[in-house]
Amino acid sequence: MWCEGAAGDGTGEWLEFNFPSAHTISSLNFVNGVGSSLSIWMKANRSKSLTLKFSNGTTTTVKVRNVMLPQTVTFPAVTTSSVKLTINEVVKGAKYNDLCISEASFKG
Repeated sequence: MWCEGAAGDGTGEWLEFNFPSAHTISSLNFVNGVGSSLSIWMKANRSKSLTLKFSNGTTTTVKVRNVMLPQTVTFPAVTTSSVKLTINEVVKGAKYNDLCISEASFKG
């Protein structure tokens, strides 16, 4: 699990995923927020919208659901060797002002 821990609610924070070679991807498999328990999930911030920037310079913005369960977010296929995932919008948690992501992976 990744929690940003920076000042603010997580808006504008980012993660970068680098692949050993170029791959064609078209989906993000994602667990939004703290995925360990519902009570903790509700306390921390979660993603609402993400921008994916690919190594070829193209970007796509995707919405993610405010659910603790794994979700698949699809986007137009792109061949890339990296993805920079930037948090655009957040859903505020009840207690902690840190945005967390429990799982993220890409598939073609």
